[in-house]
Amino acid sequence: MVTAADVTGDVAVPAGYVANGTCRNIPVNIGGAAVGDAVVFSVLADMQDGVFWYGVRVSAVNIVDDAVLCNFSGGAQAAISGFPVRVVTYR
Repeated sequence: MVTAADVTGDVAVPAGYVANGTCRNIPVNIGGAAVGDAVVFSVLADMQDGVFWYGVRVSAVNIVDDAVLCNFSGGAQAAISGFPVRVVTYR
């Protein structure tokens, strides 16, 4: 495998965007990503307990269509603002 994209940046999601017990897809623009790449979505700060991100697929050039945010916290998902992440794709 070869690293295709390696991008750091910030994400923001309003409070309550993901209901408790569910996950929601959030498209993320990632320069250098190509359809078929494997995705690693890493958080670079502490997250709310029970709330997490993961990467699923690159649906189009430069679009990680399925960066998934899940909320299994037992309550409301807190606002995520200016949250640092790193996304790496491999082909």
